[in-house]
This record gives sequence, C-alpha cells and structure tokens, in this order.
Amino acid sequence: MAMALRGESNHYHWHNVQYRHFISTTKAAHFSIEKAETILNDMLSKVDTVIEKVSIQLPKTFSKQIFQPIFDGMQSIKQRLLKLP
Repeated sequence: MAMALRGESNHYHWHNVQYRHFISTTKAAHFSIEKAETILNDMLSKVDTVIEKVSIQLPKTFSKQIFQPIFDGMQSIKQRLLKLP
C-alpha cells in the first residue's frame, strides 16, 4: 500500500488490514464513518465483477502464475473485510 491505515499502530500491508483499521483511519481523518462504510462496502461488492472483467481482458497467453495470486489475494482480503470487527 502507498499509505498506512491507522489502528493501534500503522498498517502498511494488505494481509494485515482489518475492517476496523479503515474505521480508525476514517475517525482520524474526521471523515463520516457512514460514508466510509458505504464506500468500503461498495468497493468490496465489486471485487468479483472486477476480477471477471479483468480476466476476460487478459491475453490468453498471460501467465496464470501472475494473475491467479493477485485475484486470490483480492478475494481473501474481501472475505476478511466482510467479516465486520
């Protein structure tokens, strides 16, 4: 990630990020929690569609060893973030 999410400490790695870190960062930025939750949930609801659209656009010769770990990571993060605090 290019910037950290806040919690008890800063979180720079996607594999460590929890839903609550987005909320903590929202509070620190004095941004509406309701709006942030709406944005986050909207983003999470689009993960499957994004993966599907990108998959269709990839050349047939594009290595599965490259795209599959990325898609799997996106799905993993989505599932983790959907499990609310």
